[in-house]
Amino acid sequence: MLTVRLSTKGQVVIPKEIREKLDLHEGDLLLMKIEGKALILRKVRERSWRRRYPIAYANAFAAATAEVERCPLLTGDPEFEALENAPT
Repeated sequence: MLTVRLSTKGQVVIPKEIREKLDLHEGDLLLMKIEGKALILRKVRERSWRRRYPIAYANAFAAATAEVERCPLLTGDPEFEALENAPT
């Protein structure tokens, strides 16, 4: 387990060994979730959704977040029709 310090701006640096192990890169999106008194960070794989389906960035983020949270994605946006049969 590693210890990091919160900056005056509320920022935390993820140590290099963790970034490498989790394949995290500059610009990657991380989903933050509070579970009890723990902060959970998960990499959002919106790029894989955008590669597989012709959808906008914000919609890819919504789809990736729904995937991470294992919850249904409910929308009337016609762009999501391509995702109707997407594997979950």
